[in-house]
Amino acid sequence: MELERIDILLVEDDEDDFFIAQRLLDQAHGVEADVTWARSFEEGLAAINAQQHDVALVDYRLGPHDGLELLRAAGGGDSITPIILLTGQGDRRIDLQAMAAGAADYLVKGEVDAQGLERSIRYTLERKRAEERLRESEARYRLLAENMSDMISTHTSDGDIQYVSPACRDLLGYEPRAIVGQSFSAFVHDDDRAEVQRGFAKVLQNSDNHATFSCRLQTKDEEYVWAETTVQTVHDGETGAIEDVIAVTRDITERKEAETRIRDQAALLDEANDAISACDLDGRVIYWNKSAERLTGWSADEMLGQVADDYLCDPDDPRLQEAHETVRREGEWTGELELTTRGDDDVIVESRWTLVTDANGEPSTILIINTDVTEKRQLESQFLQAQRMESIGRLVSGIAHDLGNLLVPVLLGVKIMRQRYGDNEKAARTLQMMEQSAQRGSDMVKQVLAFARGVEGERVPLRPQQVIGEVERITDETFPSTIEVDVTVADDLWMVEGDATQLQQVLMNLSVNARDAMPDGGRLIIRAENLTVSSTMARMNLEAEPGEYVHLSVADTGTGIPPDVRDKIFEPFFTTKEAGEGTGLGLSTVYSIVKSHGGFASVYSELDEGTTFHVYLPKAEETEPATPATPPDEAPQEGQGELVLIVDDEPAILLVAEETLYEAGYRVLTASHGKEALRLFNAHRDEVAAVITDIVMPQMDGIDLIRTLREQRADLPIVAASGMPDSKSAKALDAGAHAFINKPFTADKLFTSLQQVLARDPDEAVAPSPQPQS
Repeated sequence: MELERIDILLVEDDEDDFFIAQRLLDQAHGVEADVTWARSFEEGLAAINAQQHDVALVDYRLGPHDGLELLRAAGGGDSITPIILLTGQGDRRIDLQAMAAGAADYLVKGEVDAQGLERSIRYTLERKRAEERLRESEARYRLLAENMSDMISTHTSDGDIQYVSPACRDLLGYEPRAIVGQSFSAFVHDDDRAEVQRGFAKVLQNSDNHATFSCRLQTKDEEYVWAETTVQTVHDGETGAIEDVIAVTRDITERKEAETRIRDQAALLDEANDAISACDLDGRVIYWNKSAERLTGWSADEMLGQVADDYLCDPDDPRLQEAHETVRREGEWTGELELTTRGDDDVIVESRWTLVTDANGEPSTILIINTDVTEKRQLESQFLQAQRMESIGRLVSGIAHDLGNLLVPVLLGVKIMRQRYGDNEKAARTLQMMEQSAQRGSDMVKQVLAFARGVEGERVPLRPQQVIGEVERITDETFPSTIEVDVTVADDLWMVEGDATQLQQVLMNLSVNARDAMPDGGRLIIRAENLTVSSTMARMNLEAEPGEYVHLSVADTGTGIPPDVRDKIFEPFFTTKEAGEGTGLGLSTVYSIVKSHGGFASVYSELDEGTTFHVYLPKAEETEPATPATPPDEAPQEGQGELVLIVDDEPAILLVAEETLYEAGYRVLTASHGKEALRLFNAHRDEVAAVITDIVMPQMDGIDLIRTLREQRADLPIVAASGMPDSKSAKALDAGAHAFINKPFTADKLFTSLQQVLARDPDEAVAPSPQPQS
């Protein structure tokens, strides 16, 4: 350890005593002494007055003089080098005289050792330093009190002013001597006096040694200024008695006015819809408005002083890191962030960050304005999904139309081949396989068309619990035992208007979807309840309208749906299943059926937590379910030589339809478009018993052909056919067709429709009717 170096002046006229003192200093292990030797009174006095040494060791006997004279000649007191007086023998009288003259210590040469000498030197130096610090402190405090802008005052225990600094001129307008002796409370506003008196009483009763309070003080001009006063007591170190009561009073009028302005501004900010907050550069909240409370669920009291990111954001979110870096670098940042509220809800905010600087131009605060755009983004996502679904619908309807045209010859051809080769067992098996494959393709076309055009059918008042009960029965019988089926239906469940078969298909498709998401078992939960959709809830879904709905939910505890594909699940042919395990048409059919019933659907899913589909069906006006209609008897399918005109732009359909009708006992004319059909009709006007026409054809479409034929012969039976989804059935019936069949159709369907129009009363007027189920 490095030793303290001390410059020592030794005033000694005896060389032997000098060497003794030098040896003692050398033996002092705690200091390293640099000794200067003054051999006479005059030399020592000059060295002491030069103030170049830390301490002086002075011999009492210096020739005709003594150390006391040297002390007195040097001036004594605090301004000289501290002096330790050395004497050959102890003398109480000399000791007292030395101390009175200003000596720091008095040592007897024969009795002092190296340790004692070092201790005396250290004590002398420490006392000297303490005295210097005290003098410096007193000077500083005196200078501070006389020059600081705060008013310093000392008081009696009664609160009377004993001393007041010059700052009272600026604060109160009085000269300091004018208010000495007066009570501090005399200047305090009446409404604030009690608080001031409590503050003084608090420190005087020794319950606390300081108190701070704000009050209004009256100036010499009889105006009031806001002041903040801190009162503190100074106690005697030994007795603990109060020696002084000191008050520091500062003008806070501007601060009070600023606080008032800030409160007014804060009140305005609390009325803002945006969540407004401010943070210091460490991210700690210093302001949090009411909208921020409403958005996040965290109150201002809870958030002030906290790091907001720890409560609301994912610390690894790259957008959050970008925000912090950009606002510090460029002074502002704008973008979208995902926040998690106190209730664990995810919200999307449009966030605007601004770096605020202090009076010196240094960055101090980050102002953050967050606008909740969760609903807006959800609606945008739904709008984009609706546009995509519409585009896909148009695309798949065209594909389904062409595919339907391709399947018609197969389905009709199977009928012909079975009539011709039905006795051949191998041929019969082949024809059955062809018919099953074609029928499967036909069913797929129907599903695609159902998505593209919406599903039409009989809409009657019905009780949803009956549909749910049937689905529960099927799932109990067919689902594996590892899946627990839990069904809860409200006792007062409203009725809906719809098609029971289609609604059963909705619930079955969702239930099968849930089953497939739980390969290792789990729970299938079906719920049904009445729900009033508010305008707020309706705004969250583009297809929703406020009103009363029956809410059906189908939930599972399965694998969940990945976030990146949730907005695609209702699209046709989209599936998350392995190849060959699904067509991707189940959920698209659900979407179309629900939409065609005037309802809407949504989905919520978390990976490994399960999925819940929500279906909302409008409440029916009727209170009783409709009575099912009795199906008509099956119409005969054999012809009696009637002449039928078939119009279609697909040569294969014309060929096979002609062959099918011919085999069934009809005569047939074929035309590939409307104009050709009119020429043939005019040539065989009285013979044509019925017309079967496609709707979409070149040169003249089926709608114009039907109108023209009806004008030329009002009683002509007409069957319209189409594979297009865009309300062709209604248009065809409005134009004058008596029946409508969807492509692809079977021979039985063709025969049934033809026989029905042939058997109708010729005088019966044609009226639009709902599209038959295909």
